[in-house]
Amino acid sequence: MHLLYIYTIQTGLGFLKKQKKELRYFKKSIRAGRRIRANKTRRQCNGTNIDRKCSHAKINGKALSSATESLLDVFDSYWTGVITCGTPAQTFVIDFDTGSANLWIPGKTCKTNCGGTHYYDPSKSSTYKANGKAFSIYYGDGSWVKGAFVSDSCTVAGLTVKNQVFGVVSSAYQMGGAQNDGILGLAYASIASGGQQPLFYNMYAQNLIPQAIFSVYLDSNGGELILGGLDDTKYIGSMTYVSVQPKGYWEFAMTSISVGSTKICSSGCYVIADTGTTLIVGPKTQVNSLHSLIGGVTYDSQYGLYQVSCKNRALSSFPNVTFTVNGVAFSLMPLQYLIIYRISSTTYNCYSVFQPSDMTDSLGKLFWILGDSFLTRFYSSYDLTNNQVGLGMSANYNNIPIPPSSLFKPSGKKR
Repeated sequence: MHLLYIYTIQTGLGFLKKQKKELRYFKKSIRAGRRIRANKTRRQCNGTNIDRKCSHAKINGKALSSATESLLDVFDSYWTGVITCGTPAQTFVIDFDTGSANLWIPGKTCKTNCGGTHYYDPSKSSTYKANGKAFSIYYGDGSWVKGAFVSDSCTVAGLTVKNQVFGVVSSAYQMGGAQNDGILGLAYASIASGGQQPLFYNMYAQNLIPQAIFSVYLDSNGGELILGGLDDTKYIGSMTYVSVQPKGYWEFAMTSISVGSTKICSSGCYVIADTGTTLIVGPKTQVNSLHSLIGGVTYDSQYGLYQVSCKNRALSSFPNVTFTVNGVAFSLMPLQYLIIYRISSTTYNCYSVFQPSDMTDSLGKLFWILGDSFLTRFYSSYDLTNNQVGLGMSANYNNIPIPPSSLFKPSGKKR
């Protein structure tokens, strides 16, 4: 579930695709790169025709350990990695999505609206096998993808999964323009389209990783998907774990959500950790209350986002927004939940990362979605064996950009 032309396998979260699409149009309209962010460097790897990705598997000499796929940050909107499918390998730029469970990529017959630049050609793979099942996936904004399932070898972070079933898209509508070719879902098999076994399940079943755990580190300098474990250099302190309920998305109960000292979800609420969503999405009533407590928030219909008055107001007057899980507080500071964009050479606007939408899970409960705006500040792990999500303070938690001097200036005062 990503912004602008992203392909969410599960139609139940169709709103998110639309929400991301609107935000990506917003980013494009004010010129990509004008978002105020911390200093950024590019990472490169040798030995690949896509020079922005690195991946490696760690082998301790006796048994395979965790494997890491490096991720590229695309305008702080979504993170992509590289996989290969087929023999010899065909390369694809992929959005790793904890909010869906299927892998799909565009096929060579998909000529328009497919997104990306790489297309799978089964005739060039000696390990390709036809599956015989067609699929059609429709989204809430009217976009769709259609194609057929196939089976082939696919490699992620140096680990080759044999006989992986994935979708090959032959036609699409309103999917063009993305910087990724396809989606690799990392959620539970119960929500996989067509009942197919997700790639991560097969990776563990084929003894390619030591445990059925993966973790995610997101950063403006890139990021990492760690398959088979955690990277303890990417978080500070200890991890907090919470049980998944119900199993499908990576959904869990949250103790409370607070704005300053005021709770807006005092009786507990449910959340989904979703790397495929850019912003933080919550029930309308609760997000509206959150915005009221932040203050100075108005809806910008042009971009479908909430603008926050930040020019003549002290930064210290903005409250923290705190998500409490198992009694542990995970707080976002103002400059972590405000998106600052340069509109012109001297004009800046602030936008909220919070978006309202009433969505219910398989049990009919309203839920929040903790997207990348949250996951860039908190390292996350996903454990299929113990059915739990882990959260810890990201190593980049305090990597916060300095705001322009024209913002956060109370009337009559200099900053």
